[in-house]
Amino acid sequence: MFFDDNGTLFEEPVNLLKQEMRDPAFYHSIISAIAQGAGKLNEISLKAGLESSACSNFMTSLIEVGIVEKERPITEKETSRKTIYRLQDSMFLFWYRFVRPNITAIAMGTGEFVYTEYVRNQIRSFMGSVFEEICRQYLYRPDVYQTLPFFFGKLGRWWGTNPAKKREEEIDIVALGEGHMLFGECKWRNGKVDAGVMQTLVERGELFACPEKYYFVFSKSGFDASTESLAKQFGIKRIAFGDML
Repeated sequence: MFFDDNGTLFEEPVNLLKQEMRDPAFYHSIISAIAQGAGKLNEISLKAGLESSACSNFMTSLIEVGIVEKERPITEKETSRKTIYRLQDSMFLFWYRFVRPNITAIAMGTGEFVYTEYVRNQIRSFMGSVFEEICRQYLYRPDVYQTLPFFFGKLGRWWGTNPAKKREEEIDIVALGEGHMLFGECKWRNGKVDAGVMQTLVERGELFACPEKYYFVFSKSGFDASTESLAKQFGIKRIAFGDML
């Protein structure tokens, strides 16, 4: 659907932008910049070749139609300047990362080769952020949400400085409650999750002063035997992708 010029999704984002936006070329440049890794407004505007003020206006429109979202660490206030932008729509992320850079080659009939030689090997890394979103949605599933250790209105990601190790840390999923916090790690990889992944999550959870902490680890391929003792010690919930379906 993506790698054939007659495929249903070959030009889907282009057609959607034409319907929703004026000056779609500017939006193409902004979305491409985000898809290639730019997250801060100044980075996006620089890559898109736009003034920051103009880029901000275009970004507002993309947020309104659900293509882009503004994200900040969940513990930060709404007014925090610690903000990044990401593509909320995974189809747009896929298209702008893999299809648009190769659109001429695909139109010339080499789409299968482009996918096999260029795209297929990158699917695992692409699925990392997508799997994080799948895990967040899973926690909101009614039959799951009502079994969680506490109720929360929203959850998100967290990133910030580890003062002890003097480095930046990131937690895939954090949910906040009154006196409660939930921390989650999401691993989309072929190998089973080992104890090291769980230990790292617990250490990052120690960055927060909270009386009640809960840990969830999500894995595409399950968990190896080394995770058993840590799971019991810290009450870590282990969830394989197959269990989520």
